[in-house]
Amino acid sequence: MNFKEVRMGRAYRSDVAPVQILLRKLGHNIRVDGDFGRKTLSAVKSFQGNSNLIPDGEVGEKTWKALVARTGVNKLNIDESMYAFSCLWNPNPKQTPYYKEKCHKDITFLHHTASDGNPYKVRDWFSMKKGVATTFVLGGHKEYDGVLLQLFEDIDHWGYHINMKDNIKVYGSSSKSSHDRNRDHENKFAKRTLSLEVCNWGYLEKRGNSFYVAGHNMRVPDDQVIDYERVYGKSFRGQRYFQRYTDKQIKGIKEFVEKSMIYTNGKIDKPVDLRWFDYSWEAAWQMKKVMVHSNVRSKTDLHPQPELIEMLNSI
Repeated sequence: MNFKEVRMGRAYRSDVAPVQILLRKLGHNIRVDGDFGRKTLSAVKSFQGNSNLIPDGEVGEKTWKALVARTGVNKLNIDESMYAFSCLWNPNPKQTPYYKEKCHKDITFLHHTASDGNPYKVRDWFSMKKGVATTFVLGGHKEYDGVLLQLFEDIDHWGYHINMKDNIKVYGSSSKSSHDRNRDHENKFAKRTLSLEVCNWGYLEKRGNSFYVAGHNMRVPDDQVIDYERVYGKSFRGQRYFQRYTDKQIKGIKEFVEKSMIYTNGKIDKPVDLRWFDYSWEAAWQMKKVMVHSNVRSKTDLHPQPELIEMLNSI
C-alpha cells in the first residue's frame, strides 16, 4: 500500500495481507490469506466504525494511518509522512520471508538494492525468498521517493541480509568447523540488526555521453549521476559513476538511523569520511553500532556520496 485511495478488492494479494495482519493484531478473527473477501471487508468496516472513520471498506490513507497507530507497529516512531507498513507475506508456509523470533537489536545496518526506486517491488522480491529480507526498505526516485516501508510484522524479528562469508571470514576458511562457526557468527549478526535497504541502482556504465544501469540498457538521467573521480579524485571500489541518493532518501536514512539508535542505544562514535565505507574488522566482529554493507563485503553499498557523509556527521 502506498497511502493512496485504493479499493482493496482490486489490489494484489501482497497488499491485502498486511491489512489482515494488522486487523488480526486488533483481535479480528480473519485469516492472513491475501484474499479481500467477505470477512476481511467486514473487519475493515468494523475497524473504521470504531475509529470515527467512514465505514466504506476502503483502505486508504486515513484507514492505514489509524491501523498503524492502533497496532503500535511503528516502534521506531518514524515520521508518518514517510512511514508505511507493508509486511512481507508468502502463502507458502515453507517459504517464510523472515523469521518471527524476537531478538534484541543493537546494530543499525545500511544497504542499497541495485534496483529502481519502487520499494514495493523490493518487498515482492523478498517475499519469494526464504528467510532473506531487511527490516525496512526506502523508496527512491519518482513516485515512491522517501517512502519507508516496514517489512517485518515486528521490527524485533529478523532475516538474513549480510552474507559476508565470501569476503571477511572471522574464523578462517579452510575447515568445516570454521565454516560452521562463520555461519553461526552471521546468524547472530543478522539477529542483532535493524536493517535498511535504500532503493538505488548503484554503480553505472557510461556509454558515449549517456549513463546506464550496469549490464542493462536502462538509461539513468545525467542529473541522477555522481562522478567520484570528479568529487574525490578517485573511484569508489573500482567504479567511477553511481546513481545519486535523493534528498528525500538522505532525509529518510537520517530518520531511520536516528530513531534506530534511540531504539538500540547505539551511536556513531567517530566522524564519518571515506574511510567509514572501507572494510572493517570492527564491523565484522559486531563492534560497530552503525555500519554499511561495504564494511564486510566487496560491495559498493552504500556509496560515499558527500551529502550522505555530511548527514551522518550531523547525527
